[in-house]
Amino acid sequence: MVEVAVVFPLLVMIALGVVQFAIYYHVHNVIQAGVQEAARTAAAIDGTRDKGEARGEALIAASYRTPQHIEIEMSVVGDDNDIVQAEVSTSYPTFFPAFSWTRGITHLDLPINATARVRQERFRGR
Repeated sequence: MVEVAVVFPLLVMIALGVVQFAIYYHVHNVIQAGVQEAARTAAAIDGTRDKGEARGEALIAASYRTPQHIEIEMSVVGDDNDIVQAEVSTSYPTFFPAFSWTRGITHLDLPINATARVRQERFRGR
C-alpha cells in the first residue's frame, strides 16, 4: 500500500503530461495545416490574401475550438514579390498546473509559431 501511495501520484502526473503533450502537438499541427492552406489559397492563380486568410482561419476554427480568435498574417516576400507568406504566432494554455513564484499556481502558455511560404502560380504559355 505504501508503494502504491508513493508511486501512484507520480504515474498520474506522467500520464497527464503525456496527454498534455499530445493535445499540444495536435493543436500545433492544426495551426500549421491552416497556415499552409492559407498560403496555397492565396498563391493560386485566382487567389487573394483575403481569400487565403479566410480559408486558413476557417480551417483552424473548424479543427481547434478556442475562445480566442487565431489570426493569420499574410504578406508577399521574395525578390520579385512572387512568394506568399502566411504566419501565425499564438500560444496554447495548458490544463496542467504549474507553479510560478510571482503568480503562484498558474497554467503555462506554450508558444505556437507557424509559417508557410508558397510561390505564386503563374500561367506559362509555350
